[in-house]
Amino acid sequence: MLENIRIKGEIFFEYSFFTIEFTFGGQSNAARAEYLFALPDNAQLSDMKIIKGDEVIKSKVVSAAYAAQLNGTKTAAVLRKTESGLYLLSVDGAGVGLSVRLSVYAPLKRTEDGGKLTIPLAVGESGGLGKSGAEIDITLPYIMAKKLESPTHIISVERAGRRVRVSTGRINADRDFCLEIGEIERKNADNLLDYTEFYKRCTQRGYGEFDLGDTIEVDVSDYEKIEY
Repeated sequence: MLENIRIKGEIFFEYSFFTIEFTFGGQSNAARAEYLFALPDNAQLSDMKIIKGDEVIKSKVVSAAYAAQLNGTKTAAVLRKTESGLYLLSVDGAGVGLSVRLSVYAPLKRTEDGGKLTIPLAVGESGGLGKSGAEIDITLPYIMAKKLESPTHIISVERAGRRVRVSTGRINADRDFCLEIGEIERKNADNLLDYTEFYKRCTQRGYGEFDLGDTIEVDVSDYEKIEY
């Protein structure tokens, strides 16, 4: 059975990059367990790994017809995208103690005040992930953190240097997680020059007066003829 969902990611202005890790445990009498979930709007799935102890198994992309033949085999997990756009994760009943890690990137939804990231955790009353717990840990540049709020969950916000960490601790995966980011004030970045200082450096540092020395011109159209 599914025990925990751990989401760890980073936001870089217009985009978010994160991993979703499903951890399975307990006992299962079923030959195969299935879990239905969604990804953020316009998200792209870039990688999938299966982790059991110290062993890491990379995923393989196969056709839908071939994937259908894998039921009942020793394949640890199969991930399919359904016609509705949801993802169906099938895990072997013998796969207790393994984790399935997905790598995802998604654009940050722009709003009047800044940006918004929604991570779906609940798909519906049946077949979803609502009975498990979840942990969310996201970092982003300090200059984006003018305002950080979650209308769905209690969050903890910590600053570490030029980065800000947003985390939830362990929560119930019974509703989607939403993070609202206040106006993105890039002009408030550290060590930016004002116009006066920028003009002074351009006109007083003598950038147009120094000499780099002799210039050597080398024809590199054929590297084998160059005398190193």
